[in-house]
This record gives sequence, structure tokens and C-alpha cells, in this order.
Amino acid sequence: MKKEFAAATDQIFAVTAVPDDKKGERLVVLHTLPDDKLQDCLAQLSKSDLPPLWKPRSDQFVRVETLPYLGTGKLDLRRMKEMAMGAPTL
Repeated sequence: MKKEFAAATDQIFAVTAVPDDKKGERLVVLHTLPDDKLQDCLAQLSKSDLPPLWKPRSDQFVRVETLPYLGTGKLDLRRMKEMAMGAPTL
């Protein structure tokens, strides 16, 4: 059964990793949702049956205006990492 967290037709989440002194790397979730919709998604995510290890904490989410895409239509992974590293300290 497919669950929809944000009821969106466009991609609104993308995950990347940034360097971390303690763990080597930490995940950052870039998103384009307004804060109220993000809170709804986080509430649904906390109720999901995913293992705790797979559930990102709310401080790992970074809002961006748009997700970066290459000319081919694929996500620009290098630019995503740059955006995540330029975000305020999580």
C-alpha cells in the first residue's frame, strides 16, 4: 500500500549527506514544503512503521526554494550537497 505524505505530484524531497565530525556523514533532507505542510508530513512519518534508523529527525530537514536539476532532468547531486552544506548548522 502506497502512502502519500504530502499529496504532491512533483518531487518535494531529496536526501543527501554532509560531513559530520562524530559519524563521518549525516543525512540532510532538502524539501520545498511550507512549514505547516512539513509538520504534517513529520507527524505522519513518526507514525509510520519504518524503523527508527530510517526516520530522519526534524532538524535534518532544510527548506529550499527549488530542488536542483540537471539539463537531463535528473537531480543535481553535487548541487544538492552544496545546498545542504550551506544551510545553517543543524
